Amino acid sequence: LVEDYGSVYFTGGDQALITGALAPDGGESLVLKAIRKAHRRGSLVAGSSAGAAIMSEVMISGGTSLEAATYGVVDDPDQPGMLLEPGLGFFRWGMVDQHFIKRGRFGRLVVGMQASGAKRGFGIDENTALFVEGKTARVIGEYGAFVLDLAEVNVDRRHRLVDNIGFSYADNGDALDLETGVVLPGPGKRPVTRN
Repeated sequence: LVEDYGSVYFTGGDQALITGALAPDGGESLVLKAIRKAHRRGSLVAGSSAGAAIMSEVMISGGTSLEAATYGVVDDPDQPGMLLEPGLGFFRWGMVDQHFIKRGRFGRLVVGMQASGAKRGFGIDENTALFVEGKTARVIGEYGAFVLDLAEVNVDRRHRLVDNIGFSYADNGDALDLETGVVLPGPGKRPVTRN
């Protein structure tokens, strides 16, 4: 069916169920192999909510910003804290989080990025898509997407302080250079000067 249809859309729910079905015990199922083959040929592979979370190499599978900042990354889903698991790796430019502004997920994305070694994070909000073509992504939708950059971050683990996080916000019509992280304002938008 994947070969016949070509494109794949993952809905919301529980991202661990999606990755568990497609990559049981870390291996690739026949369905996942077919999806990867379609993706290499240029087919659309998309998702919302949990379907967006699985796109990263390492995905956030649970926890709030408060839990992430307070308890860090944990292995036991019954304990408070943040859960990370292997994603499916369709999006190779950083970690993806969703419902970003609506659910206050800035903190958990920063903690997830630090724990996974991701230098960039992409927080996508409600009714919004990050549409990737080659090395460029366009923001389409009602709200927008944050791009977090930890390349020059300072971390004081003893005091649980993180500063110098680079971030940009892109909304409908804007684009992102995924290689550099630079936001490219959409047509008709005025740049904001440094002053």
